Amino acid sequence: MDDPGPLHGPDISEQLQQPRAFGVSGATAPDGVPTIEFTTDPAVHGAHGAARVWFGPSAESRLQATVSWGAAGRAMCQSADSIRVWGRFGPETEVEIRAPGAVRLIVRSPAGAVLTGPIMVSPDLAPHNLAW
Repeated sequence: MDDPGPLHGPDISEQLQQPRAFGVSGATAPDGVPTIEFTTDPAVHGAHGAARVWFGPSAESRLQATVSWGAAGRAMCQSADSIRVWGRFGPETEVEIRAPGAVRLIVRSPAGAVLTGPIMVSPDLAPHNLAW
């Protein structure tokens, strides 16, 4: 699968410089394919990361992601297009996706370098461990 480039959305560069900061925001994919982009800075958050990803039931036509960073916190975002999830990712990170169809997953650095992916996942996906 080709990489269409980073999502377009709010500037999160200041937040990415905080080792304990995390969050989600709506974004737009350059090619219109529903995408969840994990953005992490290896210099701040470590060279490796992981997230357990699965699909929940969806009756909506919008993309939704609920992200848990274990005891650190939880965030949810709903978008008509795509979602950016940012911060440090580890074994405690869990992402529940709700979408009517397939979703592209990709992990990037703040500079746009691809750390892993892109891969397409669909609602029939068994829980998947995304690692980089």
